[in-house]
Amino acid sequence: MKRIWGRVCLAVGLTMSMLVSSAAAESGQTYRSYTEQSLIKQDGTFWTWGSMQPVPVQIHGMDDVVTVHDGGLIQLTDGTVHYTGRLQAGQPVEPVALPQFDHLKQAMADYSQLFIVDADGGLTIVPLDSSGVTLEALQNSQPVPALEDVKKVSHYQEWDGNRTYQTIIALKEDGTLWRGYKTENGTSSFTRIPNLDGAVDLQRNVARLSNGELRTWPIREGTDSPVISTKVPINRSIAWLGTHRMANLAVDVDGRLWFWGNTVTGYSDGTEWHAQSSPIRFSALSDVREAYVVERMIFALTKQGELYATSLNRQSMPADASFDLMAKDVRSVQAGSRHLMMERQDGTLWGWGVNKSAELGVGDFTFMYDKPVPLLKPVSVVLNGQSVPLTGGALLHDGQAFIPLRSVFERLGATLTWDVLAKETLITGAANGEAAPVQIRIGFTTGEVTIQDKPVLLPSKPFIIGSVSYVPLRLVSESLGATVHWSSEARAVQITYPGKTN
Repeated sequence: MKRIWGRVCLAVGLTMSMLVSSAAAESGQTYRSYTEQSLIKQDGTFWTWGSMQPVPVQIHGMDDVVTVHDGGLIQLTDGTVHYTGRLQAGQPVEPVALPQFDHLKQAMADYSQLFIVDADGGLTIVPLDSSGVTLEALQNSQPVPALEDVKKVSHYQEWDGNRTYQTIIALKEDGTLWRGYKTENGTSSFTRIPNLDGAVDLQRNVARLSNGELRTWPIREGTDSPVISTKVPINRSIAWLGTHRMANLAVDVDGRLWFWGNTVTGYSDGTEWHAQSSPIRFSALSDVREAYVVERMIFALTKQGELYATSLNRQSMPADASFDLMAKDVRSVQAGSRHLMMERQDGTLWGWGVNKSAELGVGDFTFMYDKPVPLLKPVSVVLNGQSVPLTGGALLHDGQAFIPLRSVFERLGATLTWDVLAKETLITGAANGEAAPVQIRIGFTTGEVTIQDKPVLLPSKPFIIGSVSYVPLRLVSESLGATVHWSSEARAVQITYPGKTN
């Protein structure tokens, strides 16, 4: 049966991937898909930013990607799933096939484990170590016994005296919900939650039923007492549900946005949570499609592509809360806990929120952006027809292409010497017969550039972002005997070099 299902999934996967690519091209979408910290271009290449990487950079070794999952898992257009390991700019990956997870339904990681729902509805829980999920842990993992036909899972912590339990709720394809929990001793058996059928969606401890009703149950202390669900008192059929550790949001079939949960005031040790258990409907909004909680803010995306926001930083949430218009012409949103990315109708990606580790990919480390800012567009560097792995992303600055210092020039046979105190680099070209090697000196503090000790006037000076030194590609490459061409259609810097490359 599993082989038959696999062949069916393969056929569906290939058909769907072609339809998605075709639809994306016709609608003007620049990317196949994106997350809050990565994107996949239409050519299947994978790009990432954040984690102190302020410019989008391509991860080589990953081609024909359609989806990126938690836990270092990627899914190709044929539905096959591969493990990439920890991604590092400039280091091509060698993905390892994991056929047991092909066509997976869900992969969701928290701080200590990765939950995977496979194509057959089995649930596998993979432990994480300090560096994340390992290949060995994935290959040795086994599905939870006697749990089948799972569609989706959610999880949260519960407390029993001094012990913490990870509660797992599984939504099955038949609409039933099952509860289990995980401790240091392993995963318990799952028991069905009584009197709760017809569920079509699950978020944390809230389920949306096929009739549009919402049911919830308390996150309580202890695991022995039965789960007793109650109806969320919203007298409208719900079309969309979203939950967060702070708040719950729901959109009814008429496009009205509802809120219940917590608001918050204060910071650090002075943080206070203010419970608001009765749902309210926001009167200021209509035609809402989806909503998200990000960094103490509620964002609402309307059917017209307008993105609105209001603050959770208050003692109580009024029904007449005012919403500010943050952006127009928004096609979709991917929300993280402290920042979000949005795709606009012109295909560009924009970010909002905390950027202290370069989460927004805008080329800097400004702690917070309270207005949307555009993601730097991905730029490829191609040397003699081969894409070059970069230690940091290339970028356009004042009409010039700048790249990380070592990424290309060592491939052109040059040697680089870095003076830490002076923040100066000396690039020495390869010997060429009896001619003296070209020497290019670049000062990142002064912005001065010399070639063969003669000063060169540049329209834009070299600069440093974080710990990455950026230099003008055309000047240096052509000084070393290469020719450089910018392809605006491919957004690629194409370098042709007649000499030996490394």
